[in-house]
Amino acid sequence: MTDARSIPHAPCFVVSPHLIDPSGAIAVWWTDPPGAVMQLGEPTRGTTEMAEWLVGPAIDRLLQRFPGTGELRVILDMRQMTGRSATARALLMQCGKTVSRRLGQVVIVPSMLLGPTYIKIVEAAVLLVRMSGLRVEIEQNVERVFTPGLRAAAPDAVDVTAGMIADPRAIQREHGPRLR
Repeated sequence: MTDARSIPHAPCFVVSPHLIDPSGAIAVWWTDPPGAVMQLGEPTRGTTEMAEWLVGPAIDRLLQRFPGTGELRVILDMRQMTGRSATARALLMQCGKTVSRRLGQVVIVPSMLLGPTYIKIVEAAVLLVRMSGLRVEIEQNVERVFTPGLRAAAPDAVDVTAGMIADPRAIQREHGPRLR
C-alpha cells in the first residue's frame, strides 16, 4: 500500500471550490462543460456522512446549477481516500442509479492508497451501476480525466445552506489552507 504523503496532490483547479462538505474534506467545483469535480483534498477516510452529503445536498445543488442538462459529467477524485465505509459505497451506487437520466458520465479516479483489492471492489460496483444505464468509467490516469477543455464554471452567488459554503471568499477564510 502507498503512503498518502508520497502521492503528489493538488486541487484540480486554481480557483476556490463552489462547495465544501461540512467536514472540510470534499471540495466541489462546477465545471464547464456542465458537470462537477468532487475531490478529496487530503488523505481522508470516506465516511457515511460524506457520502450522505454527496448524494443529498451536493447532488441537489448540482442538478439545480445545471437544470435540464442531461449530459452532466461528474468526476469523483478519490485519490486521497485512505479507507471507506461499505455504507458509503452503497449510498453512492444507489444515487447513481437514481440520477442516471441526468448524468451523462461519471468518472471515478480511484484511491492510490488502498491497493488492488479495493480496485476490484470499485470495478464490481461500477458494473452494477452500469446496469442502470449510467455511463461510469474508472480512470487512474489523471491527465486523461482533467483534459485541457475542462475548466471551473463561474462562481455561484453567496449561499451558505445545507452545510455547504458557496461563497469563494468564505471558503478561503474557512477552508483555504486545507485544500492547498
